[in-house]
Amino acid sequence: MKRIDIEIDFVIVAIAIAGVIIGIWLVLAAGCAPREPVHPVAVPSCIDACDRLVAFECPEGDPSPEQGNTCETVCTRYHALDYMKPWASCVQGAADVEEVRACGVHCER
Repeated sequence: MKRIDIEIDFVIVAIAIAGVIIGIWLVLAAGCAPREPVHPVAVPSCIDACDRLVAFECPEGDPSPEQGNTCETVCTRYHALDYMKPWASCVQGAADVEEVRACGVHCER
């Protein structure tokens, strides 16, 4: 009879510990809920910059091969995340491929 009591007590303790672990996990998971994606505002110069990249036959003006994102989408996201200096305003005023490259765009044709 004592062996049955010990086994039952062990099961109850194991269930209680599992409940505590699950409870902690749920509390932590609620605090780490994924944030809403950021939808960047359009950068007016991106349209002109992408038109300039297409005119100079730069591959950066084409949709991205991996996801198929347009140049304007990539440009807008790039500027919203502020990785480096904004290149769109520089590219939109470029007169030739060398000036595009001076803006930080590879433009390897």
